[in-house]
Amino acid sequence: YLTQFLGGMRGLPGKLGQTLRGRAGFEFSEQRIQPEPWPEIRAVLDSAWGAERLAAVFGAGEPAPAAVASLSQVYRARVEGREAAIKVQFIEIREAIERQLRVLGWLGQPLKFFGGAFSLESYREEFRRVIDEELDYRREVASIERARSTWIAREGIVVPEPCREWCGDKVIVTGWLDGLGVEDFAREADRQARERGAEILLNHFLESVFRDRWVHGDPHSGNFRFLPEGRVGVLDFGCMSEISENFCAALVGLVRQLRRGQPFDALPSFLALGFDPA
Repeated sequence: YLTQFLGGMRGLPGKLGQTLRGRAGFEFSEQRIQPEPWPEIRAVLDSAWGAERLAAVFGAGEPAPAAVASLSQVYRARVEGREAAIKVQFIEIREAIERQLRVLGWLGQPLKFFGGAFSLESYREEFRRVIDEELDYRREVASIERARSTWIAREGIVVPEPCREWCGDKVIVTGWLDGLGVEDFAREADRQARERGAEILLNHFLESVFRDRWVHGDPHSGNFRFLPEGRVGVLDFGCMSEISENFCAALVGLVRQLRRGQPFDALPSFLALGFDPA
């Protein structure tokens, strides 16, 4: 119920619902977020593209979104003769999230009476930093282009090509990836295909951590598409994280110790990974 309730909300609660979805102890439950009305979205696109481009893509109709997320919604349309995904940021979503962050700060006040080292303020500031990055669409376009160049030789991984001349502060346009989501793929694909998809994702994660030291920071099920010929499409590059060389070295050391199967002092490795000794 918690993931269903949070997942149906925009902004910060919706992001939390996405994070919990599919985690151990939280049953998956899909809850559609109410889409932004077309006139609101049309105003954003008109500001970004101008009336002529907007009419060329959508005409005079009121298209239904192909997907609705916590911070934006996506439309499928033809742009310059090819199928495209058009991601449009919600109206006034920054202001809404700032209000939600203030509420989060108020909720932390009662915790001060109990003392201890827990600081809700630290969590709030981290939420603010991450959300600010996700709402920076020009930064996301740069991340898409970096992913395409960094992962160009990665077996089985597909990143949609951005249409930079159609992108702006609140709009991102990329090629459309027409594949199955995680739940549909798990239900419809045969065992061999599922194992191949899992292998691709695992290899991609390990190479991202230990070779690129640059990882997808929002790997929930909605950000992957299983494509024909055993490929996996990766979507949504608003939350990408750099990993330090020291972090990678500490993680490798911890894995090596665990593989030995003998008792060992793990505290130095966890401290090197950034855990607070308190």
